[in-house]
Amino acid sequence: PITGSNGHNVAFYVGNGARNITIKNVIVENGAPATVNNVSLPMLRYIAQDNRFRYDADIVDFFNQQGQLIGTETYSAGITMRSAREVMNGRTGANELPGEIVGGVITAGYDTLANRNNVIEGNEISGFGYGVLSMGLGVLRDQGAGRFRVYSNGENQIINNRIYNVTRGGIFAGYEENSTISGNRIYNVNMNNRNHDAFGIQIGGLNKGGYFSYYTTNMKVSGNEISGVRSPIFSRGIVVEQFPIDRSEPGQPYVYPSNNHNNIVSSNIVWDVQASNGTANVAGIHLLTKRRADGVTPERNDFYTSGDLLANNTVIMDITTSTTGYATAMGVQSGRGTRVMNNALSLTGSANSPEVSSLLFIQGALVGTN
Repeated sequence: PITGSNGHNVAFYVGNGARNITIKNVIVENGAPATVNNVSLPMLRYIAQDNRFRYDADIVDFFNQQGQLIGTETYSAGITMRSAREVMNGRTGANELPGEIVGGVITAGYDTLANRNNVIEGNEISGFGYGVLSMGLGVLRDQGAGRFRVYSNGENQIINNRIYNVTRGGIFAGYEENSTISGNRIYNVNMNNRNHDAFGIQIGGLNKGGYFSYYTTNMKVSGNEISGVRSPIFSRGIVVEQFPIDRSEPGQPYVYPSNNHNNIVSSNIVWDVQASNGTANVAGIHLLTKRRADGVTPERNDFYTSGDLLANNTVIMDITTSTTGYATAMGVQSGRGTRVMNNALSLTGSANSPEVSSLLFIQGALVGTN
């Protein structure tokens, strides 16, 4: 059995610059069941005082002001593709910035090579926090050229896998472009009443104070079947969430993505997405930009996810646990130029939200315009 140190447990780890690699027809089971609830994914932040981006390590240790270890965040997954640069692993026992409790030491990982043209196909994955993860570099500053560049993972295929009995999510991709997530069967995603959302497939998003959220462009999510998703916070079948990296400087604006996102969600089947308590939110397919705590107010009212397509999907939502949280079969929040076409939607059961209880929920820019 594979047993990770400090709770970080990944059966197949594909690192910086991996290309043209295939992982196919493998049965992947977690040999360390205690790590199944480890679901804290590494993220990117910008350190203004030294004008650099820095990435969380896969294992981040937290220290108090006396340098004593007080906690660890990490994750477990069947397969991970990750590119990172200037990794901060938080193991020095000293504060990197005043007022913060995460330690910081910059370790290896200076390559800016992304993971591209890899194939994850026909695998059976169970017992982890996540099934498959793909996390790119995002946007970095080219100091020599004096401008920002995009270093996304891309042209990867995550296809025809069976993923089940995972805690937070089946498949997640962020800082990714032109990749395909297709033909996967994902079921029994259960957060076990822990304080996180749960999803079948998510591209982009994840929110953490002081960090950039992930984004994606030109992704295709098609022909997947998702069922049995449960969370006490937010249960969703398919999530497409966007938020830009804004590194604008005086006289030199820079916001990415700045063009259409052009993500496609088509011909998927989503059913049995449930609230695990009386206040959880539920959505079958959810396209949105980053929201504030109320789930409705956008973090930026001048930013939209644009040019996306939701077509030919089947969503059956029969809510069995009465909830006052938001409930929708398909939701679009802050979409511009979004096309919603030929979907079969059903919402029944105990949805009693005073805010949102809608078969098709649309908020923000008028769908179909640009």
